[in-house]
Amino acid sequence: MVQAMGPLAYISNESEVAFNLLSQLIPDVLADPFERTAVMDSLLRQESRITETIDKAPHRGRLLLWNRFWLQNDVGGWLLAFVSAAEELPISISVSDIAQAGNPLIFVNAAFCEMTGMARAEVYGRNCRFLQGPETSEASVSSLKKQMRKGADWYIRMTNFRKSGEPFENTICLRSVRDADKALALTLTLTLT
Repeated sequence: MVQAMGPLAYISNESEVAFNLLSQLIPDVLADPFERTAVMDSLLRQESRITETIDKAPHRGRLLLWNRFWLQNDVGGWLLAFVSAAEELPISISVSDIAQAGNPLIFVNAAFCEMTGMARAEVYGRNCRFLQGPETSEASVSSLKKQMRKGADWYIRMTNFRKSGEPFENTICLRSVRDADKALALTLTLTLT
């Protein structure tokens, strides 16, 4: 299939499939039908009215976030809803705070921990560069940084390394989340192996 489509088109297609799968699976993760509807609306539209409603509700999402991360009012509810749903998904998902120096990880799901062999406590507050190693392409890293700073959706294939030192090939899919002022706030990353 890669040869028929070309590598860039293939990566783009696979990334879109992953984001679509994520969108389809989120409702099944949340048990309450009312909450599920509100969360999906919030995730897909980022409507502030719905986000505020979710933000006021007790939510397990806060327990999944890095404890030094300060929730922002305009994306806080969206983030809590998202991480609560993303935790159970079989796709490696991480969220970083692009507004902070070093772009620290503020959320990784169980699939990310399984893929990398690292616990949340080992990765929270750190930049994802700890996954890079001698076989990681500098050109890929440079391209990734450039697109992240621009807030562009981006798909790239890279070699990263597990805690054990074992290399693995993965497709990294970035999607930016902006705050109410349209400033970059968070970067959502799906990692397909």
